[in-house]
Amino acid sequence: LEIKKVIYVDPELYGDLLTWLGGQPNFAPVECHLPTGKKIIVAPGASIGLREWPYFPELCLAINSEFPEWEIVVVGTGEDTRWSGRFRRLGVRFVDQVGKTSLGQLAELLGQGTVCIANDSGVAHLAGRAQSPTLVLFGPGDPNYVLPAGEKVVVIRNDSVACSPCESAHCRA
Repeated sequence: LEIKKVIYVDPELYGDLLTWLGGQPNFAPVECHLPTGKKIIVAPGASIGLREWPYFPELCLAINSEFPEWEIVVVGTGEDTRWSGRFRRLGVRFVDQVGKTSLGQLAELLGQGTVCIANDSGVAHLAGRAQSPTLVLFGPGDPNYVLPAGEKVVVIRNDSVACSPCESAHCRA
């Protein structure tokens, strides 16, 4: 018995941005299979450097050690390829999909994952809209302002950061 799920990508979510950048968004429904294995989708990048948690490779190495049966799939844009190198240098076992997926393919991959772990980023928003269980690591950003939509989104945040909340692209502290 094969179980399928259809993910509808909201045209308002990224359509305007893609059009502004000169792209032609394609928001056709994406058919994906529900997870049959144990797969963690990891998105260590973010468009604003202050929103990138630097310890994703160490976290994934610990997951490799504690849960060797879990597959880790690292995703991101072509701008995030430095993360792949950091994962390799540390010896993390992972499937490298950084810069290798379209928006539709990423939505399908998120639908196949057991969980997504991401920074406050576009991937976190897409995962939330795809109803994937999602852990979002927030730095200085305000989750009350930019929280990804979705019933299965969990925010992890340190509220004791003195300069938070902050929406600046550069640290002013």
